[in-house]
Amino acid sequence: MKHLDPLIAKQVLSRFRPEERLSILDAVRLGDRSREELETWALFCACLAWGGLIAKRNLLISFYRTLPGPFTEFIRNPSQDLFKNIYRGEGSLKLLGLCLAIRDLLDEYGSISNFVKGSKDVPQTIFRLAHVLRKKLDQQSISRKFNLPKVKNTPPIVIGEKRRTNSLKRYCMYFRWMVRDSEPDFGIWNFFDKKDLYHPVDRHVARIIKRWGVLSDDSPNWFNVEIVTEYFREVEPEDPTRFDYHLVTFGQKFCKKDNPNCERCPIKIEFDFDCSL
Repeated sequence: MKHLDPLIAKQVLSRFRPEERLSILDAVRLGDRSREELETWALFCACLAWGGLIAKRNLLISFYRTLPGPFTEFIRNPSQDLFKNIYRGEGSLKLLGLCLAIRDLLDEYGSISNFVKGSKDVPQTIFRLAHVLRKKLDQQSISRKFNLPKVKNTPPIVIGEKRRTNSLKRYCMYFRWMVRDSEPDFGIWNFFDKKDLYHPVDRHVARIIKRWGVLSDDSPNWFNVEIVTEYFREVEPEDPTRFDYHLVTFGQKFCKKDNPNCERCPIKIEFDFDCSL
């Protein structure tokens, strides 16, 4: 099976505007007061961006609005009581541990910007941040079970290791928020170029791209992140993550896991492309 022509993918995805769907970015935007506030609050939100995102979005908005001041001030002496609006019991303790881990990172490097500037390129920086934050989480007994992957501090090189390595979707998404200078993102990190970003890949994205004949499986691993990123560099060379949200919206309307709406899919109707299900 041939893969979907990148020009067709661009033409179809361009129809799906990112603001068509509720997004956790609605919560992130509340922190757009200063660079330090935004990048810190956004990292916290990104760490929670898995499963039930609309509910998480609403809870994070409610949580931020209950803060007595900026999140960067709250994180210096976080209170578990405020987290009970998001999670109860052990869950609120894990969020407290996440705050403490981010606080420790800020204490050591001054800001997240200072931390990420210490790496030479985007994938190196993504893995370094994921490695260090996981290490700091493990130093807090209350957050050792927090749902963030454990990875090495450098990207894998060997194919087998790439296949065994987490896709780091939440970190790739976080970097997109911070680097891209177009809607719906913020573009506050001008020390990276958006053309060098890596496309966020979870099982939903991998499923769609597999059906397009680009991937051989739908596993959310780093090997597939590299393949998906290279594909979208053909779609949009200067901005390979531009269609991230468009792709999710497309998946929700047509390319669902169960009972995909193939008969109404514009890729099939207009371009006579049969996806591999």
